[in-house]
Amino acid sequence: MRRHIRDNSLWLVGIGLMIASSGIDGAYMALWMQDLPGIGGAAILGYILNTTADIAGLVIIYWFGRLQMDRSSTKRRLSYVLLGAEVIAIAFAWFFGWRQLRMVLPSVEGANTEWVAPISAGFIPLLLAFVGYAQSLLAGRIESDARAARESQSDAERAPSVRTETHAATQSDPHAGSNGHDSYACPHCLRGGFASPQALSAHLRFCDAYQAQKEEEAP
Repeated sequence: MRRHIRDNSLWLVGIGLMIASSGIDGAYMALWMQDLPGIGGAAILGYILNTTADIAGLVIIYWFGRLQMDRSSTKRRLSYVLLGAEVIAIAFAWFFGWRQLRMVLPSVEGANTEWVAPISAGFIPLLLAFVGYAQSLLAGRIESDARAARESQSDAERAPSVRTETHAATQSDPHAGSNGHDSYACPHCLRGGFASPQALSAHLRFCDAYQAQKEEEAP
């Protein structure tokens, strides 16, 4: 659980930024919809639109980063289309934020609003882009998930498996095999009866003792 939170911490930061910033560009979009004919209380749709747009921008830059690490030069080249889309999304987010800040900042900044508003409007859109790109770097190549599964199997084959004769494993564990061949036992939970290193590797993916040890060894 701790490792999962660490690996996805930037997503959590991005969600917080999107929710907290809805009072700026989200409030501006809400003004578009609050007086829509025939729809009562439609202002909430402005906040939903803003948050959804922020999510889209975050995901776009995330996939741009991952595609840039792909082994395919074609995918890397075509991914620049996503970068262009992200620039456009940031520009619109900046524009909406700037319009809203021009309305609310005069009571805080007075005459300084004219230069404070355009600078401040870029803060959240740019920060979300950095968050999405950083998360893509943490995730690595798109095929890394499949590679992680292969590495898990390799780790299992390198593990100091306890090899026992079938009849001995049967006495120590009711799940042990009885096909007359050698069997393998998990060195973490001591469950025996695995007919091959591959079977033991598959077990380690769901072995609570092994997963707990990996969590403790994780930096």
